[in-house]
Amino acid sequence: MNRRNLLKLLAAGVGSPWAFSDLAHAQGAYKPERFSGQTIRVLWPTDYLALDAPVAFFPEFTQKTGIKVEVTRIPFLTIKPRILAANANSQAEFDVFAYIAPWKTEFYEKNCIADLGPMFKDPSIADPSYDFDDLIPGYVINSGLAGGRKGYLDGPQAKLVGIPRGMETSILAYKKDVFIKNNLTAPASYTELRSLIKALNTKAKVPAMTQRLMAGHHCVYSWLLHFNPMGGSFFDDRWNSTFNQAPGVEAADFLKLVAETGVPQLQQFGFKENQDEFITGKSAMYLDSSSIISALNLPEYASIRGNVAYALHPRGSRYASAVAGFACGISPKSENQQAAFIFLQWLTNKEQDVKFTRLGVQSNRKSTLANQKLISEVPYLEVLRKQLVMGNPDWRPMIPQWDTINVDYMGKAIPQVLNGAATSQEALNQCASQVNGLMQQWGYRT
Repeated sequence: MNRRNLLKLLAAGVGSPWAFSDLAHAQGAYKPERFSGQTIRVLWPTDYLALDAPVAFFPEFTQKTGIKVEVTRIPFLTIKPRILAANANSQAEFDVFAYIAPWKTEFYEKNCIADLGPMFKDPSIADPSYDFDDLIPGYVINSGLAGGRKGYLDGPQAKLVGIPRGMETSILAYKKDVFIKNNLTAPASYTELRSLIKALNTKAKVPAMTQRLMAGHHCVYSWLLHFNPMGGSFFDDRWNSTFNQAPGVEAADFLKLVAETGVPQLQQFGFKENQDEFITGKSAMYLDSSSIISALNLPEYASIRGNVAYALHPRGSRYASAVAGFACGISPKSENQQAAFIFLQWLTNKEQDVKFTRLGVQSNRKSTLANQKLISEVPYLEVLRKQLVMGNPDWRPMIPQWDTINVDYMGKAIPQVLNGAATSQEALNQCASQVNGLMQQWGYRT
């Protein structure tokens, strides 16, 4: 989405941050130090590597503004129930919290997350140097908008409820030594990728590719990675299941090929196991989250980093990569909402984005990805810049019921395919029938 369309969107539902940023600058009204002495409470994940680095910089924010930051860290999957449970209280337990993008719709519908639009209109707290337009649009749509088209995309009724921090796309990583030894090149298409997987398995005699195939949300994430480039759409415009059509079947068959040519433990792999296998194991390729970059930036992997190359997510019937990860929101019940907003802007501004990127954190800004000095230091930024053009903000449904569909239905159907208990078409047909019933029960279908 270009600036003009995003401006229209924000003018309709969120308000235009740019105009009010200019006003704040002209009036000299932005004075964050007036909140000095206030304390904001931040809920942050313990188990997402790309969000570890920013915590070390929180004292710099306090030094600059006088606003104190108290951080509570818990496993990311426990953040959602913690926020929902606290909503019954009259006061906020946390002023700022990190959340994964699919939760935004439920948080918005249950009034657990504040509309940031009016805050961007307030010249006393809107940082005139923030440059909202510089944020990667697909990340903003995927993680920050609620109430618009489908309830979670852009549109006249959309509200800005979060700012991306810790967002990611998908990317192909591969071991350079294996490819050089066997005279192989990075695949540009899924046709080439299938051939390459077979060649690595039979000629190079190494596990071709790692993938997270553990039952539940892990294997569904991997299926979605391939489903989108293959032209898939999970629902049609009337919320009928369409994931059992040709792209869905093709994606499931592809996962079966990966399982058959990878290490035997793939069906026990979640997020961490998948990354660890590529970094320290025998698998030659990794096609998954760009957070692999953060993992490889750890000091203990310094000797391995140089043997890893990156390429674009291969093309199926179209280019389409994942858009997923974390954003940050503010509680509507926060007593320190203005100080919290100042913190949120600082956390996601241009200066911090460059700092965090140098430490392996995923960039959330266009200017960071185009920074030539930074590209000379961090060459993979050029691949990421091209990859993000292909990102699909609607690569998975982000309705409140997605967790149920994801874990209890799709997360059980895909293992049936991998185990040989059903063909891809059989497993997905049965799942589609069940999901259609649920969508009717939930009021999406009549």
